[in-house]
Amino acid sequence: MPEFQTKAFAEFFGNFLTTYPKISNLLLSALASGGEQLIDQFGFQCPKDRGLASFMGWFYLLLPPLIILLITIVVNKKFWFLYHGYHHYKKKNQPNGNRDDQQNRDKPKRCNWLRNAFSCCKKKDQPNRDEGNDSNAERRDKQDRTPPLFPDALTAEMYENLMHTRSCSKAWIIVFRSLLVPCIWIVTALFDGDYLACSLKGEREDAEYIHLIKEVSRFAAWMILTAFTVIGTGGLFIIRCCDKNTFWQDFYEENYIRILQKEIKPRAKTKAKQDAKAFVARIGIVEQPVSVENNTDDEVQEANNGDQESNNGRKNQGNILVQNLRKLKNSVSSKPKSSVIEVQLEDFEIPLIKGSVAAQPGPSVSYAQQEDDGAKDGRYASA
Repeated sequence: MPEFQTKAFAEFFGNFLTTYPKISNLLLSALASGGEQLIDQFGFQCPKDRGLASFMGWFYLLLPPLIILLITIVVNKKFWFLYHGYHHYKKKNQPNGNRDDQQNRDKPKRCNWLRNAFSCCKKKDQPNRDEGNDSNAERRDKQDRTPPLFPDALTAEMYENLMHTRSCSKAWIIVFRSLLVPCIWIVTALFDGDYLACSLKGEREDAEYIHLIKEVSRFAAWMILTAFTVIGTGGLFIIRCCDKNTFWQDFYEENYIRILQKEIKPRAKTKAKQDAKAFVARIGIVEQPVSVENNTDDEVQEANNGDQESNNGRKNQGNILVQNLRKLKNSVSSKPKSSVIEVQLEDFEIPLIKGSVAAQPGPSVSYAQQEDDGAKDGRYASA
């Protein structure tokens, strides 16, 4: 697959996972469940050795979910944005202040998403206890990063605060989505029961004991699925309860961010392209012609054949033109001076070569010669 097609597919897949989270969750869950069933049917066979059987069972049960979890974290842009946190620097003009204190205050603030996720629900109209203290009140105002409803324009600082707040408030959703596919794998494997039976059967080979292990495995699958559902629902309920925004504020912020990112992306590409061209022009890099050595043998042979055909076509066309001129000279010299010579252009056909345009037959051309015009006689004679 060409490189540009691979990049286009990766970009489309990433945008699809980000734009349609519900559909992507269902798709990834179905892929995880189907992959587990395929491995169970074609790739897993419990060995007879006791130690190796225990290792293989836990290996197939826990290692694939761990790999899926790591891949999900790596490709999740929101998770890394949440990890790096919100970098906000305060810029104050303090010429006489202590430089160390100023640097400590200017350090980036990390997103404490655990505290935000487990924070208690607070009322919107809760009175401020620090109204008398200006520094605490100012700090509280800075922590309130929610922009006003339908502002005329969001500044860059307000946009950064908005992105920081939304990312921190959705910590539960990001973690839940990262754990969804691995959990589906484990639940599907436990419902099947072969991995756990292979790990715990030991030296006993009776069917009743293996059936008991499979029943315990299915019970554990139901317990994990129930716990995952309850924890996810509780976390989502806490997020909705602690959110201070109204419905229209959330609607406005989501659409504002989506449209802004859509408008910024092409302009950022244009700006980066202009800066790159300016840098190349400044350092004086000249574009080198393409070398034939970089081409394949088939491309070189095709180019040589094309040049040879073009040269042969030009030679043939030149020879036919010379023959046509000779025919024209003979026909003119054989006619009487007082006659009218009719020369049909369609009698002189020019064969086509590769890349040429077909010559259309033209109208007849008449050359009238007068008996008393000696100059014209000389011109035809010289022709």
